[in-house]
Amino acid sequence: MHIHLIFLCGAVVASAAFFALLYIAQRYPSWAFPALMLFLIGTQPLGYLIWGEPLASTYYWGWLAGLTPCLAYRFWLKVKKRNS
Repeated sequence: MHIHLIFLCGAVVASAAFFALLYIAQRYPSWAFPALMLFLIGTQPLGYLIWGEPLASTYYWGWLAGLTPCLAYRFWLKVKKRNS
């Protein structure tokens, strides 16, 4: 059960941080790159800092699982906007 919570934590962190990144990029375009770096450097290694190995790998897979639908949604919006 503990592993599933860590996986879910990684997915929630990645999703929330990704949408925060999009918000910052839309409101403050000059801060988009620093926000991206903060997103990558600040959220991905959290599992290693909090749990250490081997649980950090579970967090990482959750982080990737949370990020995948966010990226797919963003690309879908971009294609939809381009076709309009």
